[in-house]
Amino acid sequence: MKNFLILALVFFPIVALAAPTPPCPAGSVCLENPLVGDPTSASKIIGTIIKGVLGILGSLTLLMLIWGGFQWLTSAGNSEKVEKGTKTMLWAIVGVAVVLSAYILISALTNLLSGK
Repeated sequence: MKNFLILALVFFPIVALAAPTPPCPAGSVCLENPLVGDPTSASKIIGTIIKGVLGILGSLTLLMLIWGGFQWLTSAGNSEKVEKGTKTMLWAIVGVAVVLSAYILISALTNLLSGK
């Protein structure tokens, strides 16, 4: 399971960026692949990968909060299980807070250095 998660986080965004966009037939409505966009701009590619990773992080956080809540609710008064569920939820929130604060810090620093 751990290897699949690593594969999904590293390999799948790269494959999605490298996927060619098929030509749109005349007279039909086509949607542009938002992952490809401008393939020559490294900052856009990295930004797209970071947005994808943050989306996966949000999903994993939700999953861990649900799991911690499930542990907490099914503890049947067992103090060890209550503590385990509480710690699972607490560390999921702390992890997201650390990652998002690092993202905000890096984003502010890049905007400051680039003059935006």
